[in-house]
Parts: sequence; structure tokens; C-alpha cells
Amino acid sequence: MTSISTDLKPRKRLEDKNNFQRFILINRDGTSVESIILSVPDIQLREEIISNHFLSRYVHWFVKEDIGANLIGRDNPWDFEWELSNSENLNIEITSIAENEEQFRKRKYEERLATNLYKEEITLHELEKITFNFPNEILNEKIAFYKSVGTKSDDFVANPYFNRKGLIFTSRIDEKVNELDNIIKQAVQKKLTKNIQTRKM
Repeated sequence: MTSISTDLKPRKRLEDKNNFQRFILINRDGTSVESIILSVPDIQLREEIISNHFLSRYVHWFVKEDIGANLIGRDNPWDFEWELSNSENLNIEITSIAENEEQFRKRKYEERLATNLYKEEITLHELEKITFNFPNEILNEKIAFYKSVGTKSDDFVANPYFNRKGLIFTSRIDEKVNELDNIIKQAVQKKLTKNIQTRKM
């Protein structure tokens, strides 16, 4: 199997890092394409990392001088509102894009599971959701037992995935993909609609 490198890779070595996720796409001809993305289960922290990185690149590429930055707004309605010492205000809205909608949903399922790997207990509702996304006959039996003894949806139960290491997810990708410019336009439009609705509330 021949491996093909992509630009979606960090520039430094990853041996001592644990905040990334590796994706390998195996093509029909046996070649593979690997991409590595940031993987931080805490969504708030992940957004902060992305915002800070974008801000540093924005200053480096466009402002081209050392300036100070003060965070003046969070989720109101922009994800981040930065006040820069050059009298400029910078609004940052973080959104996800995907060339394949089905694959995007599957990655969200994986992310939900990854978020719970460090919790000894989770709610029955969360266990049901994870088991729906990743069918498991044994866990279905456990869920049925919990319900039979009167466990409520918001009651905490033992997390069968607690501290699991080295999970590997496999899936197929629909060959139909959307153009990147259309994907970006659709994502931005959704965010604009969301922000307008938030302001009206």
C-alpha cells in the first residue's frame, strides 16, 4: 500500500503529543492518504486554541507588527471578539466544514465518544446515545437492565468506555463530494442565520 502525504499535517514530530487524531483514507487502488487534525474533546478549549492560533497568524500576515490583544466578548453573538491595541476590533466565528456530510456526522459521533472516555460515570441518556451511534449488543442489554430497575435518563451509570485506549474507527466514504467553495459558503450562511436569530432573541 502506497502512502500519499497531504498538507493537513503538523510540521513537528508527534511522538510526545496526544492532542491529535489521525485519519487514513484507503483508495480503491490501494493507495492511502493520511491527514492529522487537532483533537481536543473540550469544545470550549478547542475553540480557544483555534482562535489564538488564527489571531497570531492574522497579526503575522496582515498587521505585521507587535500588538496587544484583549478578549472583550465570547459567544455574544460571535465566538470571539478581540480588541487590538491598533484600535481594530476582530470578530472570529469558528465553524466546521466537511467535503462529505456523512463522514462529518460520523466524526461527530467519534468526537462524542472521545469526550466521554475520561468519565467514570455518564448518564443513561448519554450511554444510549453512544450505543445508538456505535451499536453494541452487550451494551443494549445493559441499557435494558438499567431501565428495568427504574434507572432514569439523567441518572449516572458506569461508563463502559472509561479509560479505553487505542480506539480505531472504520467507515466507508461516499464518493460524491461537494466543491470546497460551496461548502464554505453554506457553512458561513448557516452561521449568519444563527447569529441573526440570536440577536432577535
